Amino acid sequence: MAGVSTGRVFGPVGIGGGQAMKGVLYVALLSLVCWWPGQGYTEDTIRPRPMNFSSHGPEFLTDLLSGRVWLFERRGRLAGLYFHSDGAASGCWRKRRSENYYVTDKSWRWEVGIRIGGANLELMRVVKGQQVPYAMVLIYDGASGDLRGERFNKVKKKWFVTVDGWLEEGWPRALKERCGALSLPEEVVVNRQHESLLWSEAVRARKAVMAHRGWKNAFPGARGLGRSQGKATISLSELKTVVAGMNGTVVRDINGEDRVVLTRELDGELWELRENGEIGETADLVLVRDGTVIAARWRPSGRVTSYYVGYPFPLRPTGKRFAAFRMIDDLIVGKIPVHVRLTGSRSATIQFRKAGKLIGAGAMGSWELTHGLVVLRVHGSEKRYEWREFAELAGWLDLER
Repeated sequence: MAGVSTGRVFGPVGIGGGQAMKGVLYVALLSLVCWWPGQGYTEDTIRPRPMNFSSHGPEFLTDLLSGRVWLFERRGRLAGLYFHSDGAASGCWRKRRSENYYVTDKSWRWEVGIRIGGANLELMRVVKGQQVPYAMVLIYDGASGDLRGERFNKVKKKWFVTVDGWLEEGWPRALKERCGALSLPEEVVVNRQHESLLWSEAVRARKAVMAHRGWKNAFPGARGLGRSQGKATISLSELKTVVAGMNGTVVRDINGEDRVVLTRELDGELWELRENGEIGETADLVLVRDGTVIAARWRPSGRVTSYYVGYPFPLRPTGKRFAAFRMIDDLIVGKIPVHVRLTGSRSATIQFRKAGKLIGAGAMGSWELTHGLVVLRVHGSEKRYEWREFAELAGWLDLER
């Protein structure tokens, strides 16, 4: 239903981010060492302000809205918008400087689409006989049931809450009596608890849709820069905990593409992986501006993207562990020996251990995952394997588990 165009996870300069390769899996590696010492970026390559984006992806938000009523306040009165499953929208609310109500009965259209900068609710409104698009970021809190819409004011360069309310399953009785019968599906019940058009009374009769399935898989800190008035939305300690919990797992970015995380603090690497598992560009991450921005320098293109620490984080968990890290896990737990060739004619049989350690006959060594490679250091020599190549060498073929 939703139209799709994609952007970088740590978007470049500007509100929306830049264009990304479609069908790309990204891997974020926040590792023990930051490989980029800080050269290669300038102030004009850092985005001018933090990004604001919807709390969830388009599939979740589409499922959340479809067949439900968004109740909100307009000029002190109850207002409602029903989201038909076929993409139509019906609504009723008080007009400006009037006691009359505006009614739309399936003449509006809606979809949750990915544009540059994440998912947006996109309404195609009818204004003076013309269809006019209207898009907003959506923030859903499953704990309270609150649903807010936010828009960016280009003149004031600020985010503002434009719609603030909650979702319910039924159409309010007060709106039915005031606006007449709308073309709502038969299964939509009339909510008789909402007998008054006064907003204060509607709040008392509220029965919000809470804890919609999957609501906890939100983007960390995506609580709305309109609500926070541009201030930080996630503490440094909370962000570090979130990122640590993503270690070695597949995550999803605001444009619907997947990545994987290996973490220490907030520096490390970011990988692009195509749908077939091949690695595209990789980036080194480094804290700049006294630790307030994470900058990513991509190789080989050299472009720079950025994220403001403490603001909505553009990666969310999926609960899946990435295959390269499952392989290392299995080699460690199973104490599986792997015979590898080193420089020249030398070879060794090694076993993986935790904390990057290798053991083998005669000497200790180390291992590391970096830029899509398994790097082995044994007997004073270093050997690098593309991770799938090493999986074949080790006899580990469970790539789809």
